[in-house]
Amino acid sequence: MNTTSVIVAALSVILLSGTLTPSFALGDYDFLSEWGEFGISTPGHLSHPQFIAVDAEGNSYISDLGNKRVQKFSSSG
Repeated sequence: MNTTSVIVAALSVILLSGTLTPSFALGDYDFLSEWGEFGISTPGHLSHPQFIAVDAEGNSYISDLGNKRVQKFSSSG
């Protein structure tokens, strides 16, 4: 590729990225609940939570990177 092609491609990406709007997280959402608080090694405390999964019974599993564990929370907290 020559220099002109690289510049045109880079400018195209920059211009297109400015016109695209993300569709995720658009809209109004109600805050329902929260689990835990920041802390080290105490049950219910989280230090750098990374991922969340929910099972069929409504239990939530949160991977806690800072405490090197996975915590389980029921639907009631």
